[in-house]
Order: sequence, then structure tokens, then C-alpha cells
Amino acid sequence: MIAMKTIDIKTELKSLIDQETNLSLLETVKALFKQRDFDPSIEKEMISRALESEQDIKEGKVYTIDEADSELNKRLGL
Repeated sequence: MIAMKTIDIKTELKSLIDQETNLSLLETVKALFKQRDFDPSIEKEMISRALESEQDIKEGKVYTIDEADSELNKRLGL
């Protein structure tokens, strides 16, 4: 039973990766697979943030480069 679930998950992941065009997300996923000795709580947090980011992108909650620069400068007091 575990083997079938593993195969199903791998198949789904491969399909999702094949469809993905966001380089940043792909690099994050790649890093997660390469770094297998993460503290489980850190790994959980990283996955949660990646999923939140993807949802924000889908909902159009994004900044232009100029907006991001302006926000960063404001937070840094520049």
C-alpha cells in the first residue's frame, strides 16, 4: 500500500513540475530535495511559505520591481 502511494505522489509531483514555469519555485523545490537533513519544523515552514507565495501569485498579490524596491527602502528607512 505504501509503495502505491509513493508512486502516486511521484507521478503527481512529476506532472506538477512539468507544468511549472516559475523558476523561483522550481529552484526552491530543487533545494528542498537536495537538503534532506532539514529540521522538520524548518522544512514545514519553508513549504508553508512557498505555498502561500504561490497562492498570492495566483491571486495577483504581487509587486512590480519598482514597488518592491520602494517598499524595501521604506522598511529600511532609506
